[in-house]
Amino acid sequence: MDSLRIVTLNTGKCDGPYKARIEWLIEEAKRLSPDVLALQECFKDESGNLDTAEKVAKALKMTCAWAPARFKRRECEGVERWSWSGMALLSTQPWAYVDSIELPADARDGDRVAQVGLLDLDRVSVVIANVHLTHLRDGELLRKQQLATVLDHPLMQMKQAMRLVAGDFNARPDSALLQELRDDETLGDVRDTFTLEGEEARPSTLVRHDGCVDYILSVATQADTHPLFTSPAVVFKTPHPETGILPSDHYGVATTLVPTRMHGWLRQESSLVG
Repeated sequence: MDSLRIVTLNTGKCDGPYKARIEWLIEEAKRLSPDVLALQECFKDESGNLDTAEKVAKALKMTCAWAPARFKRRECEGVERWSWSGMALLSTQPWAYVDSIELPADARDGDRVAQVGLLDLDRVSVVIANVHLTHLRDGELLRKQQLATVLDHPLMQMKQAMRLVAGDFNARPDSALLQELRDDETLGDVRDTFTLEGEEARPSTLVRHDGCVDYILSVATQADTHPLFTSPAVVFKTPHPETGILPSDHYGVATTLVPTRMHGWLRQESSLVG
């Protein structure tokens, strides 16, 4: 595979006009043609008749790994239903392995889980973690603990793999969480893929508020060993032309990973210039 188009989106549970919203989400996803989708807040009712992740996966012909979380009663289009707000990793290629990770939690917020998946692509291993950290305003320490739990997973310790963490961090770019993540040398080098792609400003990923909380981060052993990334974008921003419905209350984030180590590309570029 020459490249891997990766998209992350918080799908907004069952909020608003759920069925019409998910149909529009699918249409937008088809236009994006992702190779990997990391989805958060994937609604699934107890009957299984309403299932965001499965519906999207079938429409896009992707393999789906779903992790249940936060089971409770929710109102979906006027009907109370027992349901989950889970996590899902979708891929056009079969997952070599996917694991669910139980995260530290707060009773006010309910249980939280993350996922980590492994893709083996033409002798290249790609590890993708899918996260949705707590939304609690006073949850900075809890978010740090949740993210540390994900980064401690054995797959995220595979230094020979290309490692990404995608999802809803519920943290702004200037938050202590992300600043400490960038400064923590024990992790190697962690970068926002927008930064690696040369973008200076992070566009908002919240529909009703200004601010970015959704990211695709790259984890490498050192600064010059990140993969190459191209075509950064904030996606799922287009309202339905007739109804004005948006796919979610979040926008998504997309990037294209080119499975070449940055230091290798720099050597090639240097030889071409010379």
